[in-house]
Amino acid sequence: MIRKILISMLAAWVAFVVAAWAAHSFPSGDDPALGGLVAGIIVFILSMNEVKRGQSGIDLKLANFYAVAEEEYDGGMVDKGLWSQAIVEAKGDESLRKVEYMKLRVMQLKRES
Repeated sequence: MIRKILISMLAAWVAFVVAAWAAHSFPSGDDPALGGLVAGIIVFILSMNEVKRGQSGIDLKLANFYAVAEEEYDGGMVDKGLWSQAIVEAKGDESLRKVEYMKLRVMQLKRES
């Protein structure tokens, strides 16, 4: 995340420099720094939107934990303690027990990694 923000800031700085240089090279009576500032802000905002969009993407490590949990469940390797806790989490609803078990198992796998 920090790396993406730094890249966004660098892109904004480059846009500022290029726009200011272009405005200075082709005088039109406008302040070159103002044009560079506007360009830098636009680039920064657009790149930060991309960073935010990337955060809502799928966490591949988490997806792998879910895959492991499902493989274990399908193979009959169920943690009995988590299985018991899952029915409590599901408020007694057997149709939700597997879902709750998967959530609990994924949390356990995350802690172990």
